[in-house]
Amino acid sequence: MSRGYRKILRIIILIIIIVVVLVLALGIYGIVSSYFKEPDLNYTEPKIKSSGAKGTTELTGEENEVDRDNLPYYDTIEEATINNNFDSTVGKDEIEQKILTLENDDDAILFFKTYYKKNVKGDAVAVYKYAVKQEGGKRKYSRPIAGEVVKWETFKVSYKKMALSDADKVRLGINVDNAYQNYNLNPEIMQLQWGLLDTKKAQYMTVDGKAPTKVIPLELDGDKVYFWYYEDLKTGPVEDLDIEFNKKASE
Repeated sequence: MSRGYRKILRIIILIIIIVVVLVLALGIYGIVSSYFKEPDLNYTEPKIKSSGAKGTTELTGEENEVDRDNLPYYDTIEEATINNNFDSTVGKDEIEQKILTLENDDDAILFFKTYYKKNVKGDAVAVYKYAVKQEGGKRKYSRPIAGEVVKWETFKVSYKKMALSDADKVRLGINVDNAYQNYNLNPEIMQLQWGLLDTKKAQYMTVDGKAPTKVIPLELDGDKVYFWYYEDLKTGPVEDLDIEFNKKASE
C-alpha cells in the first residue's frame, strides 16, 4: 500500500469518526434539551399524571389559557362536575359530600369527598376548579378545567411509613397539596393552603401563630379526618414553620 493511499485512508477514517461524534452529540443534545425544556401549558386534551406525593393525582382538562367562552356551561356546580372530561379511574362524577366551595366572579373551586376505584375502592378528597360566567342574570359553571384527587388510604400509609409527626403532616400538606397555587381565587396576592389530618388536635393547630380559616371534620375509609385550610397563608421553607397544637385533645 503506497504512502499516499495510507494518508487518504487515514483522512477518510478521521472524517467518519468526526461524523459519528457529531451525530452522537446532536442526539444527546436533543434528549437533554427535550428533558429540560419548559412544559407546554396550552394543551386541551384531558390527561392524568401523578404528583410528587404518593396518593395525590392531578387531573387535567382544559387549562386556564383556553377560550372560556367556548367551554360548555351548566346551571349548577354538581351538573358541571358530572360533565367533566377527565380520563381516570377516580370516582370523578360522585360528590359524596361537599367540603368547601369558594367562588368569585370568574372562578369557582370545590373541595368534595369522592372515591377512588383503582385496584381497591377507597375514599378520597378531590378539588376541582371551574370557570364561571353570568348568563341571563344567573351564574353558570363550566365543566372542570383542573382537578386533583387525594386518596386517603395511600396518604395514611405514607404517613405511617415516614413516621410523620402531626406537625410534619401539616408541612406535607403545605408542600404538596397546593404547591403551584392552581386552586386559588387570588393567586397574585394570596396563598391558599390545605391538607388532611387524622387527629382531633387539628382543631387547635396554628402555623406561625395563625389558626386555619376553617377546620372541617369528615370520615374517610371509616377514619375521623380533619380537612383544614387557610385562605391566605404565606410561608417560607416548610421546615422553618412553627406548627403547634395549643390545646390537648384525646385521641
